[in-house]
Amino acid sequence: MCNISFLGCKPVYTKNGYIITPIAKDPSDAEITRTMDAAEDFSKYINRGIHASVYSLGKDLVVKKYQCTTRAQDEISALDNMYDNDIKSSGIQSGMYAFTTPKGVCYLVSKKISGEPIKRVKFNKENLSCIVDALLQLDKPRLENNKYGVYINYDMHDENILASENSAGIIDYEYLKFISLDESMSVFNKGRHDIRTSDIPGYLSNLRTFEIGILYRYLNRDYISKSEREILFYIYLLLKSEYHQKMSDYLQNEYERSKNEYLKELAIKHKAHAQMLKNPDKNVINAEYLKMEIGNILSGYAGISHELANKAYYFVSSQYLMAQNSIQNIYWADCKKYIESACKMTYSDIIEKIPSEIKKNKNPKY
Repeated sequence: MCNISFLGCKPVYTKNGYIITPIAKDPSDAEITRTMDAAEDFSKYINRGIHASVYSLGKDLVVKKYQCTTRAQDEISALDNMYDNDIKSSGIQSGMYAFTTPKGVCYLVSKKISGEPIKRVKFNKENLSCIVDALLQLDKPRLENNKYGVYINYDMHDENILASENSAGIIDYEYLKFISLDESMSVFNKGRHDIRTSDIPGYLSNLRTFEIGILYRYLNRDYISKSEREILFYIYLLLKSEYHQKMSDYLQNEYERSKNEYLKELAIKHKAHAQMLKNPDKNVINAEYLKMEIGNILSGYAGISHELANKAYYFVSSQYLMAQNSIQNIYWADCKKYIESACKMTYSDIIEKIPSEIKKNKNPKY
């Protein structure tokens, strides 16, 4: 899925018939032997996916033994690209090294992410914070082939996020793909809504994937009470505010280095979203939940109901018209663009001119 460069800490090389791919380190002969031995020791077995089996390798590492060489190369390439672009966080399964035996068996060694699949664990401020930080590192635009873009993980689901009470992390990156900002904006401008569209329309985000595919479903589990749902979502919005502020700072630094005007525009928008979410009022909370709810429906290949589409569009349009300063204007304009784009996937004719009564109504009801 990713462009294969395999730069790592040193280029790929062959030794005694083994193809060695150093990522963060160059393995010794003894480390290669220990890696293969671990993958044959059932006491070290962790789990098995479609393409590989996973085993513990010491205290801090895991080894994947692949049945599919193509998928092995995809994930090795992804972790190599993440290393080359300095994409790292305590919540990211960073790669160490990989090798292919003379018989064509592939092994990949990476950092161990401890915990259980998130569907078996309760979200709290601590583990949510770890996830949001990991998503921030993935979402920062990087420069590849003279184009800025984002590495989007197309295999993010609740089995691939491991968590404990105090930590969490994202595993499995074989479906990681670099999407340039130009490409994502071009798709958006053509009227096509990607379910990964971020708070800033035209810009894709792993954070949105997490919201619609994992967080929304968690919040709507039968055993989650209304008060627990409201408290956790409020905590998440505060973490999201920090995400937007850090993203704004990063983009501003990139702009100063590259003089790319689009990065400057994104920095301004992220800052506006950070300020609106820092102490969110009822309307902001409603808007954020609406975006998440609609994204979740679309991710399941279902259509938005006419009632929900009308309600969402009326609400954000009303808030946009009542914006009182530039920060509110930026935030509600982005919300309006997101809802417009999402609604058009189901109803091409639902987005009409704002009824004149909205402008007269100072307190529109949601």
